[in-house]
Amino acid sequence: MKPNEEQIKEFWEWCEFKWRTYASAYAGEVIMKVHDATWVHPDGETHFNLPPIDLSNLFKYAVPRLNEKGCCVTLQAYGQKGHLAFVSESVFPQRGSDGYDPYFKRIAEYEDEDPAIALFWAIYKVMDKI
Repeated sequence: MKPNEEQIKEFWEWCEFKWRTYASAYAGEVIMKVHDATWVHPDGETHFNLPPIDLSNLFKYAVPRLNEKGCCVTLQAYGQKGHLAFVSESVFPQRGSDGYDPYFKRIAEYEDEDPAIALFWAIYKVMDKI
């Protein structure tokens, strides 16, 4: 299932994209607020439109955001049958033979023929939970 425009906008805003605005002033008074038609990410990168939903952009912007919150993603391919993406969070460390190994709890998953769509929806499902 393809996301709609509102879902895509919500997703990229969660990834910290902001609609860049500036104000025009005359004699110290703001006379109008104008959007300059670009989206800006905190790393300074700008886009005329929001980035497309593809694996490159998802791993560049969304996955690091999940990592900051203690989550990781897994993307699995099933040959010609599609892709499974899931998001896991570290629940607690458990003692292993060579040190501490985190225990990961799966908190969202999605399956689709398109790997980018599978990953998008798996991340989308947890955006408001983490």
